[in-house]
Amino acid sequence: MDRDKVLTKFFKVNSVPWVVMIKPGGSAGDGEKLVNLKRQAIVEAVKAAEDHYSQQFERARKLAYAEIDGLLDLNPILLFARGSAA
Repeated sequence: MDRDKVLTKFFKVNSVPWVVMIKPGGSAGDGEKLVNLKRQAIVEAVKAAEDHYSQQFERARKLAYAEIDGLLDLNPILLFARGSAA
């Protein structure tokens, strides 16, 4: 608890163990406190988050592939490059 006083103060941590789930790409302010620290409650929260982000990833992947397929249908030759032109 003493390792990061800013976070412990922000989340009002007063006992250990304490679980805070932060969304991918999120900040500490986006965290969700899990106050029911029974094993099953933590497992269910992690599973729900995993399912949610798996579905988001799958939707994003399908959209990306649909966009690529559309580009391939319109253009006989494409170059996908990474980096900067400079």
